[in-house]
Amino acid sequence: MIHIFTEHITPRLIYVLDFCFTEKGESYQLVSTREEWNKLKVKSLNYSNQEVKCDLQIYPQGILFESEIYQSKSIVVNDGDFEIDGVNDDLGLIFYLLVRYKSYYSQNLDAHGRLNAEHNT
Repeated sequence: MIHIFTEHITPRLIYVLDFCFTEKGESYQLVSTREEWNKLKVKSLNYSNQEVKCDLQIYPQGILFESEIYQSKSIVVNDGDFEIDGVNDDLGLIFYLLVRYKSYYSQNLDAHGRLNAEHNT
């Protein structure tokens, strides 16, 4: 069981975690309060900006806590790390790529409605 601390439980976050864990046969539990988190013996992942005891912390960019699509979102490579708007958020990046986020607002589509290769991430 993977325990994940996050302040915001959203459909986007659940979608990514299901892809990363559930579809691969691994179960996870989301915890959104410090009180619950502190009761756990295993504290796997902290997906928040709060400082709590954990094995791994990922600072969220925010894309998984939103419900809208923003054209300003972009992926850049910085010293070998992929970042969304300057934040190294691995879960947010997975969402961005899984849903083909850029294709929702891009004007550079081919005849089948897909991003042209030269404009694709």
